[in-house]
Amino acid sequence: MNGSLENTPLFLERQWLPTWALVLIVAAPLPVLASLLAVASREPGPARTEALWAAGVGIGVCALVLVLVGSMRTRVDTSGLLVTFGFPGWLRFRFRREEIEAAGARRYRPIREFGGWGIRGLGAKRALNMRGDEGVELTVRRKGRTGTVMIGSQRPRELEHALRLLEIPPPEGRALDPV
Repeated sequence: MNGSLENTPLFLERQWLPTWALVLIVAAPLPVLASLLAVASREPGPARTEALWAAGVGIGVCALVLVLVGSMRTRVDTSGLLVTFGFPGWLRFRFRREEIEAAGARRYRPIREFGGWGIRGLGAKRALNMRGDEGVELTVRRKGRTGTVMIGSQRPRELEHALRLLEIPPPEGRALDPV
């Protein structure tokens, strides 16, 4: 180890799906799974095997959804901001320090502005959020194009502060609804 603080996080947050979403993911397929298991318990031979396979696939799909999108992790270090989704963090969104032109905490309307929570938006206006209605809006410049990305957070002031430590200024000329 070289003793460098370069990769030391200035901000770290993990958010989980809201309880209602977890219940929906787990409870919605239960009637179908129960009927498949009922068929498996009374049918002999191939019908039983097919029902058990279908139930197993259903359980596997629910588990996969939870693993891939059940949480969101936001990390700020000296290189910039990284947002990952899921337990392994396979869905990754990196914003290098030099790409972020401005950042400001604000309250927003997830459904009205972005169509809900998760990985949302196309083109120049996007959102990466898990729950709630607060976050930090980034102005990002990539490949000669400027756009905004809302990073949902349960601790938006701390996230904004970490970005200020990277000398990222607040947005200019826009009326933000501050948190």
